[in-house]
Amino acid sequence: MIHRGDWRVTAQLYRAWFSSAFKPHPAPSWLRNVDMYCGTWIPSAEAVAKNKTENPANGFTSYERMPLLYRDGFYDLCEWAMYNQGVQDDPASYGPYMGDGTYYFRSDLGGPAAMREGVRRLHAMGRRIMFYVAGNSILRNSAVLKGQNADDWMLMDRPGKGYDIGYPNGFSVCPGYGPWQEQMARTARRILAESGADGIRLDEMASFVPCFNPVHKHANPYDSVRWMRELTRKVRAAMDEVNRDAILLTEGPLDAVHESCNGALQMFQPGFGIDAMRVAVPSLVGMAYHPGAVEGALNGWIGGKTQARRQTWPWEHRGLGGKPAWYAEGGGPETRWHELRASFVEAIVDGLPAAEDAAASGEPRWVGRIWKGKQYWLVVGATLDASPLKAPITVRIPGLHALVRQGVEIDAVTLEARSVTVQRVGGAAEVTLQSAFSALWLPHPGCPPMAQVTLSKTEAKRGETLEVEVTPSRRAGVGAITVTCPGLIAAPIAATLPGRVTLRIPADAMPGLYPLRVEGECLPAKRWVRVLP
Repeated sequence: MIHRGDWRVTAQLYRAWFSSAFKPHPAPSWLRNVDMYCGTWIPSAEAVAKNKTENPANGFTSYERMPLLYRDGFYDLCEWAMYNQGVQDDPASYGPYMGDGTYYFRSDLGGPAAMREGVRRLHAMGRRIMFYVAGNSILRNSAVLKGQNADDWMLMDRPGKGYDIGYPNGFSVCPGYGPWQEQMARTARRILAESGADGIRLDEMASFVPCFNPVHKHANPYDSVRWMRELTRKVRAAMDEVNRDAILLTEGPLDAVHESCNGALQMFQPGFGIDAMRVAVPSLVGMAYHPGAVEGALNGWIGGKTQARRQTWPWEHRGLGGKPAWYAEGGGPETRWHELRASFVEAIVDGLPAAEDAAASGEPRWVGRIWKGKQYWLVVGATLDASPLKAPITVRIPGLHALVRQGVEIDAVTLEARSVTVQRVGGAAEVTLQSAFSALWLPHPGCPPMAQVTLSKTEAKRGETLEVEVTPSRRAGVGAITVTCPGLIAAPIAATLPGRVTLRIPADAMPGLYPLRVEGECLPAKRWVRVLP
């Protein structure tokens, strides 16, 4: 194929073919409201025992108190590991390894009944929860292998030689081995049925893993992709028996399993370019794991950090040159992209990235990603390491419709908004931007106004009130809106745009963070309210 432009042209053609050849499992509607994700661990059995002795009234002593673990993070969705009975029975496995193969809920935290109550309480607060399952590995002393020949389950990268996963007392299992596929399906079904949770993530998948184990009688030792499709299909079918709106994720993104899986972690850095999967298979949801807020925003991923910069530059042996000398150390400024992203779901989630990026003259480290929604375009722009601009920059936006003449730049650190005028220079659209990390909203004629939300205070004690003021981004007629804040507001509050709502913190509200949303005849808006002890 001969074409003009970069690799994105090929990726777009692949996208057209993929959409005709595959039918991805639909993402649940609740996933649209997930702007921050975290993968973390349940406290150890030792820590739980200490809480029961020293702080039984307020410490984390039961799965019923799962909201305590969400208290200080702006996370809509958390994935939990170390929740399994194995780390209680064998404390040495807490940390180095978590693949016990069974994933029964720990008895020291109340077992499945307590977890189900904890999940119910999280849902009442507008939060989501999913669980880690090792998709390709297991401990040698796992109950799954009792009475079995462990070598029969093994992934062998050459005849007679197991693939070394680098963990003590564990080995990799072949994803094409039927008994393992059935075990994974049973495990996922039981976890969802017992807990009422929102998803499963199969760690270690979906990388290419050839297998030469003679017991498996593979037609071809390199049929790895076929095996992973079989495994994820079985897991997905088992999950659907319990909850079709539960999500299934893998560690690495693989288009071939998208028919069963909703998304994957994103750990490797695409640099100045956009993540290739985001262009070729845009419905495969990316969860930023190592990336900072800037990198997550530029690629349209669900964020994993509030800090602007990636703090680790992992896996440098994978063809990367290591951390660039110009990339600043540390996490950088705290951002509010996790709130700002919620206003632009139509472009970031439903829309597509443009074939070309916006470009800034005189600032080569600034990247401007263009996201095309039906009612507006959005330019997400930043210096890759969130370093400050030395001066305002002139940005060219290729392909912007001539009817678009005004925009709004929202700083991703402060959420301060400023009006921007679109200039036409030689027929091309240009704007002047001032922020090192911002979202430039470019509404088409007829696009609803943006809801600009101001809280009288972001922290309040139980029994106190705070004012929620909602104004439109431009003059418009009165619009109907609703304000929701699960855990603090029993039912949606109807209001008008512009308008004001008084929120009283319930006397029995748990301390922590609560997501407040404004929706209706406007672009949505999201803010976080912190309840103090």
